[in-house]
Amino acid sequence: MILRGYEPGDLEAVAGLITDSIHGLAVTAYDARQLDAWAPRPPDLEHWRRRLGSMHVVLACEDGRPSGVIGFHASGHVDLLFTHPDAARRGVAAALHAEVERRLAAEGVTELFTEASEIARPFFGSRGYVVVRREVVQARGVDLHRYVMRRAGPRAR
Repeated sequence: MILRGYEPGDLEAVAGLITDSIHGLAVTAYDARQLDAWAPRPPDLEHWRRRLGSMHVVLACEDGRPSGVIGFHASGHVDLLFTHPDAARRGVAAALHAEVERRLAAEGVTELFTEASEIARPFFGSRGYVVVRREVVQARGVDLHRYVMRRAGPRAR
């Protein structure tokens, strides 16, 4: 596995990975209407171009293709973290999260926070994040629940 920065030419592959991840891994926690609202098929590439361009993004690549993606902000906000269903539970998300921790620690960040899906909540919990609150947000007019989670950053622990 190679970790590298996102490049504009990765857009289609990353948008596809996120869509496949949502539809392949979140199916046990969200119904079909919620999944379609969260990740329409085909992916809205302009949405992802804007979204990914607004943050730092690191990819995990295997065999030349992205197997995971993490997006974060200098504030300590882990904005998104997805692995392809074929790469789930193989250490991809852990490697991406560790890379973000390393980068943010170098910048002196003292707290990390995220909004985790039902599926991602255990992953973040295993890394010391605690649920601050459960919230309901809308995607394309459909309610989705998620968890606001926080933890002390790498330097503050």
